[in-house]
Amino acid sequence: MKNLLDLYNMRKLYELYPIFQPLAGKLSWTNLCEILTISDELERNFYIEEASKEKWSKRTLKRQMESGLFLKLAVSKDKNEILALAKTGQDNK
Repeated sequence: MKNLLDLYNMRKLYELYPIFQPLAGKLSWTNLCEILTISDELERNFYIEEASKEKWSKRTLKRQMESGLFLKLAVSKDKNEILALAKTGQDNK
């Protein structure tokens, strides 16, 4: 079953990013699989950049996605404060 899921993710990755090379050195396969679950292109690209820049593990990436970091930043007036909280692992609720 895992092989089928990996195959599905490989195909989806190719469909979204036919020129894969820029992503290959930025993120691990597990991070890419997590990001592929996001349907919104802007949100997906945000998490690609942040995970790459901040060297997030899969666990950290998943936590940031589940906490809605992208949406919090989209509606926030103080984006730097939200990013600082994200780095320290605190949830801004």
